Amino acid sequence: MNSGDIHRKWDDRSLTRQDILAYLNRNVFTVRDDKPSDAEAHALAGMCYALYSWSIGEGSLGHFLTAVKNNDWAGICDHGDTLNSRYHWVYRMFLYNCAPGNWREMREEGEDNE
Repeated sequence: MNSGDIHRKWDDRSLTRQDILAYLNRNVFTVRDDKPSDAEAHALAGMCYALYSWSIGEGSLGHFLTAVKNNDWAGICDHGDTLNSRYHWVYRMFLYNCAPGNWREMREEGEDNE
């Protein structure tokens, strides 16, 4: 699975946690020597899935992912647990390489109707 596949699935709202995990294992976790354990990789994929779900109006974000969404470095540092503080770069790589350019606006436009 490559970033184009993820992007297409994001656009047609068919992206799954397993898709994200496969992408992270193949394309993201390979760029550094500090690789997460299998359990950590599943947790990180779940957080990426939460960002995706939020963008399509199917979920909410906690303090940490709100900070990620807003590019709020201080918030990321304040709200990240050990895993998220260590691997915060995973979310940025995922969003930069896979999310549609308007992923934030997708949700914000939908919020006007709620």
